Amino acid sequence: TKEDVARFRQEAEAAANLSHENIVDIYEVGEVEGHHYFSMEYVPGSDLGRMVRDRPMRAERAAKYVRDVAMAIQFAHDHGILHRDLKPQNVMIDEHGAPRLTDFTTTACGAGIMA
Repeated sequence: TKEDVARFRQEAEAAANLSHENIVDIYEVGEVEGHHYFSMEYVPGSDLGRMVRDRPMRAERAAKYVRDVAMAIQFAHDHGILHRDLKPQNVMIDEHGAPRLTDFTTTACGAGIMA
């Protein structure tokens, strides 16, 4: 529906405005032949959920990931965006071992955007 398309564009554009080292970048939002899309940065590696599924993570590394993800979430909050689906599967660990937050699904909320 028109409402769904408007929401899709609003969500993608809001997330595209976030530029932080621990948030996956969205490069483009568009439409081709009636198909709406967004393109995002490719992050080689695995998601955090897969990494911890079979064995526990060392406490020092887990604490670093929590800190880095919390800083990314704070950055998003400072820009009026909340992440509504924060879970290990939405945290990619890149080839350098850095956590990268993804899947910012957003919706308008007052002065900001809720994700």
